Amino acid sequence: VTLQNDVPLPRDPANQFYDGRDKVAATRGIVMTRAGWDTALGTVHAGAVAATDLSKYGTQFDIPIGENIFSNEAFEYTAASVQASSDGTVVTIDSDGDGAPDAFDFDGDGSFTTSHVLDEGETAYVNGGMNAGAKIETSKPSQVHLLTGDIGSTVAGRWYEVFPEEVLDDEYVAAAQTTNAGNPVTIFVHNPNDSQIDVAVDAVGAANDTILSIVPGGTVAFNLPNGSGAQFTSPGNNFSAVSATVALAGATNVYDWGYTLVPASSLTS
Repeated sequence: VTLQNDVPLPRDPANQFYDGRDKVAATRGIVMTRAGWDTALGTVHAGAVAATDLSKYGTQFDIPIGENIFSNEAFEYTAASVQASSDGTVVTIDSDGDGAPDAFDFDGDGSFTTSHVLDEGETAYVNGGMNAGAKIETSKPSQVHLLTGDIGSTVAGRWYEVFPEEVLDDEYVAAAQTTNAGNPVTIFVHNPNDSQIDVAVDAVGAANDTILSIVPGGTVAFNLPNGSGAQFTSPGNNFSAVSATVALAGATNVYDWGYTLVPASSLTS
C-alpha cells in the first residue's frame, strides 16, 4: 500500500495529508518506510527511514553523528525529529553533548525552555546544531530521526533512524559496500558508554580486520574495503553505527546515500 501526496508549504494544519503524525495499526506484522523529497528538485535530494514499530521505541537516545565530526560536509547540517507515542511526554535535548539540556523555542512562540511536552504523535524538531555525542531523553517511549545534509547543496541529504539505548546491541553487520575504490562507504561507530570500548571489525581479507578504540561519547570512522561488507562486535558493550557513502567532502550526485545499521539482535533468518 502506497500513501503518497504533495504537501504544500507552509503547511496548513486544517488540511490532512500523509506526512507526519499518521498512526497505523494492523492485525498482523507489517513494515513501513517513510520517504520524502522536494518536488522542485525531485528525488536527487530525497530521504527515507524505517517507521519502526513501538517495540523499537525508547526513552534515551545517543546521537552517533553530527556537525562536529571530521570536518564532514555530509553532516554540515544535522537536525533531529523527536516523536512521542503517548500524551504528556516530556522531551529534553542536549544538542552539544555537554551534559546539560539546551533551551529551544519548541513552540515557535519566542520563549526558550529546556524541556517540551508532547502528546501522542506530536513532534519536536531541532533545526540543525546536533553534534555527535548529543543526547535526547523522553519521559515516555518515543522515536528519533536525524536529517543531515551539505548546506548549499541540492544533493547530499541523508536521513537516519536513531535506535534508543533500550534497543542497541554489541554487534552489527554492514552489508552495502562499494565497487568503486574512489567512492568509499564509511561506517561511523559511536560509543554511548561512560568508558572506552574496543570494537572489532571483520572484513574481507585478514589485512582489513582491525580494532576501533572509541572514547566515551566518541565516534570513529571506518571505510569498508572495496567490495566488502563488515561485521562490528564489542562483546558486552552496546554501541551504534551508521553508514554513508562519498560526499564526505563536497557535493556529488552520483553516490549519495546512508542508512542506520540494524542491531544484530533484531535480525532474523
